Amino acid sequence: MAQAPYIELEAAKDIIIVALNRFDPDLGARADEMLHDDRRLNIVEVTDREAVMMQCRPAGVTMDDVRANAEMYIPDFAERFGPAFTRQDNPEDYAIIDFEYDGTARSIIWLAHETGHALADDVQRENGHSFRDFSAGEMEEQAYFIQHIVSRYVREHMPETVVAADEHRQDDLGESILKMSFDRAAQFTNAGQTFENAQAQPPAERSTSIQKALDFKSI
Repeated sequence: MAQAPYIELEAAKDIIIVALNRFDPDLGARADEMLHDDRRLNIVEVTDREAVMMQCRPAGVTMDDVRANAEMYIPDFAERFGPAFTRQDNPEDYAIIDFEYDGTARSIIWLAHETGHALADDVQRENGHSFRDFSAGEMEEQAYFIQHIVSRYVREHMPETVVAADEHRQDDLGESILKMSFDRAAQFTNAGQTFENAQAQPPAERSTSIQKALDFKSI
């Protein structure tokens, strides 16, 4: 199978922003600001299509927080992922995305997922909450909600050759992330239903559904 063309990082950012803006202008504006703020992005472009780094470090996360999550703590993190990625904590008052971008449609979807984590972190902090108020599963649902929005847009609006950029997948574009090391099937499904419910609403009435998806404790 011929290798699909490399999708430039700035184009990938634009796809995420447009997808979220079409779904909700506030989400689009938040993503636009975030994805053009160098303080919040530690993204390395790779061409071997073997990207492995994709994480969002919530605002204020400490190493004690990370160690408390057995799924996420990696004792030799810096040795494994350095020199570009050396930290699992984040002393800043904003979430930071660490990501290896490989130019595929799959990579766009995964970047949307990490953007979802960061967007949820922003919304929660605005409401007086933080990542510590949510379980790992709840945080995954928040990110998957944003992922579903972008995945739907990509499937419906990108050319066939671009949608097929991940030559290794046989399943739905949005579901390819389930092949990572964590089993997130339940969170993916729950977030998909939340997305479908919000999608069925008139755009002007989606704000409450979006708020609930990203910070249900504020509702």
